[in-house]
Amino acid sequence: MMRVLKWVLLTAALLLAAGQAANAQKLTAQKLTKEFLASAIWEGRYNIEARQSYTAPTTITFKVSPSGKLSAVVESKFFRTLRKLPATGRITEDGLLVLDFSTAAAQRIMRLKRDGDRLVGEASTLIRGFPGKGRASFKKR
Repeated sequence: MMRVLKWVLLTAALLLAAGQAANAQKLTAQKLTKEFLASAIWEGRYNIEARQSYTAPTTITFKVSPSGKLSAVVESKFFRTLRKLPATGRITEDGLLVLDFSTAAAQRIMRLKRDGDRLVGEASTLIRGFPGKGRASFKKR
């Protein structure tokens, strides 16, 4: 009976330690992602497939406040018009960056993940009732 009790306590302690280690890795990954983004200029493109297909050359500059809040400025060139839009960003528990640079006229969201030294993922938009989906890819300047 004592042997079984010791085995159960040892197993519970090992499971608790493994759970804490996994949680610490998630927190470390988030912090590294913010540091990876901060004070860097990212250049790339994102493609939107809606009423028509268009690829916008885009530059993103991220800022991390002392409190850890992630913000950005997104500069995109759509049909010869350069737009400079403020954006809010958040990093999910699994390290996915959700960047929202919506305006009153259009909803624009990118979901990006780190792929080596690049940010890649999907982009979605809703302009004048027409939804669009596409891909995005950025690299550090």
